[in-house]
Amino acid sequence: MLLSLSRPTSLIISINASRKTIERSYNSLSRSTRWPLGLLDETRQRLNEEKEEKVKRTKEEAEELGRELRYTQQVVAGELAGWQDLHEKMGRKAIRDLARSMLTRERTTLEGMRRAMRKLKVVPVTNPGPTMAMDIEPARKPRPKRPDFEPEFQGEIIAVLRMNGESSAS
Repeated sequence: MLLSLSRPTSLIISINASRKTIERSYNSLSRSTRWPLGLLDETRQRLNEEKEEKVKRTKEEAEELGRELRYTQQVVAGELAGWQDLHEKMGRKAIRDLARSMLTRERTTLEGMRRAMRKLKVVPVTNPGPTMAMDIEPARKPRPKRPDFEPEFQGEIIAVLRMNGESSAS
């Protein structure tokens, strides 16, 4: 998977190298016309044709790499989508298995507690009454009721209510 993820990067590097080669070839083509006329015309013509052929092959190679890059990107996107879907399914299955195992473990523990209660002949209490600790505890004094507002703010609140036209009786 990592190899397929690194493939687009290597293709982009190859495309950039091809473009640089094409640019260098074009620059050398323009320089070759500076030779004096008449001298080595056939050689110069042959070199120019070779350079043009090299530029043409390099352009075709860059186009092929571009098509391969688009294909590779589609394949990588598909693989990542499949991988994500697979891991989602695996995660859900793992959570389901964990919940089932926890439920089984808790049921086993509950059954063990029930056996222990039967062995001790303990009857479960559904509505507990007062315990001894509650009977022994001294009765508490009721707490005095607090005013709705702190005394220091109460006067200010009444003043604001009077300013708004409301009575202080409320």
